[in-house]
Amino acid sequence: MVVGMPFTRPLLGATVEAVQDAEVIAATTTGDHGRYELRVPPGSYLIRVTAGGLFAEQPERKVTISPGETLRVRFVLGRASPMMR
Repeated sequence: MVVGMPFTRPLLGATVEAVQDAEVIAATTTGDHGRYELRVPPGSYLIRVTAGGLFAEQPERKVTISPGETLRVRFVLGRASPMMR
């Protein structure tokens, strides 16, 4: 799930990608409730999220997926400060 600060409301239209060896393996955008689903084969990935003008404190997370496993990775995005732009 991806939510935006300051009220942690679900964020529609954020881009979520699964990256492996500098290659995007799967990508999607969040729906009305900030939810997304990426289907990837077992392995290790960086899951990263972007949304226009919003930035996560931790914009990517390393995960390892085992066969048959489902992971839930939640991101909280806040407005970029003028110094970050």
